[in-house]
Amino acid sequence: MKKQILVVILTFNLLPFNGCKCPEERYFDYKKINIEVAEAYISLNNRLLFIVNPEDRYFLAQKNSTLNWGFCAYATSVCEPGYDGEKYPITHIYISSNSDFDSNHLAGTELNNLIKMYGTNSEGEYVFGYLKDFEISKINPWYIYIESRPEIDKKHIFTIKFEKLNGEIVSGISEEVTWE
Repeated sequence: MKKQILVVILTFNLLPFNGCKCPEERYFDYKKINIEVAEAYISLNNRLLFIVNPEDRYFLAQKNSTLNWGFCAYATSVCEPGYDGEKYPITHIYISSNSDFDSNHLAGTELNNLIKMYGTNSEGEYVFGYLKDFEISKINPWYIYIESRPEIDKKHIFTIKFEKLNGEIVSGISEEVTWE
């Protein structure tokens, strides 16, 4: 009987039971972004769509030590890692082209007043509109549109930079885009 009690105590001490709760990896972060162009050749009635994917994504976690000899590892199907979203929300988006877009948007200048966003806001509602009309930290920036057509040069390579709350800047470069 003493052996059984000792086995039970050791088992519960080495394999802690913490109930079902979300993992400690509450947030996610990333080191760079990949810019995918839906169509590299834009016909007359189409618009340019960028699909932005975070790369080198990782989850921010804390080691949860207990008073016993074991360490807790939470693995539940209730919450996925990163369930609270980005650790450092985006505070500014900067989009530019390597070529002159028009007489007001020369090569290397910000094109943000031409940019439209599609995604979800912090309340989970679908939104679509100009970038300038949204509070950047409250919108999902993964679908970016340019409906305008360039007036000057028809071949462009775009750079998209995200500045995060912690001051870090992540960026990506698109493939060459040509308008008909």
